[in-house]
Amino acid sequence: MGVDLLDIVFRLERTFLIRIRRDEFLQLLERGQPADIRVGRLYDYVHAKAVHAGVLDEDLDADIIWAMFRRALSDSLGVEPDEVSKDRRLIHDLGAA
Repeated sequence: MGVDLLDIVFRLERTFLIRIRRDEFLQLLERGQPADIRVGRLYDYVHAKAVHAGVLDEDLDADIIWAMFRRALSDSLGVEPDEVSKDRRLIHDLGAA
């Protein structure tokens, strides 16, 4: 796993107070051909983990949660938050390494 991807994992863990197992993250990446993941799929994964852990209330404003997620990715990758959308891919579209 590259430095950008590790940084993304660390930032998401800190932002949402969850633990993302590296093997689970790699499995998510490897489902794509070539290995990659859409931002929306990663968002769904992180959101579900945070809700399951009791960190997030499912009824919280989805726009706030999405903004927090988008900021973590944009800070990690050095891109503008507007470049982070659910249909973009981390590696191919956003340049994660």
